[in-house]
Amino acid sequence: MKGSLTENLLKIVGIVIAAIVVLWLLGILFNLLGGLFIGLVGLLKGLLRFLIIASIVGGVVYLIVSLLKKK
Repeated sequence: MKGSLTENLLKIVGIVIAAIVVLWLLGILFNLLGGLFIGLVGLLKGLLRFLIIASIVGGVVYLIVSLLKKK
């Protein structure tokens, strides 16, 4: 670390400020990604809820039709 004490302190302060800014921007990015993933999970939850109910109803209808064909 050649140079005067003031230059070295300015470099260290600049690095610390840059690190704080980078962490702040990463926080904003992860916050947006978190909101996006929460919305995606909500959509998948609704889709799975519909698919489970539809498969149960389809299975019951298939069972009734197959039982009526055997008679």
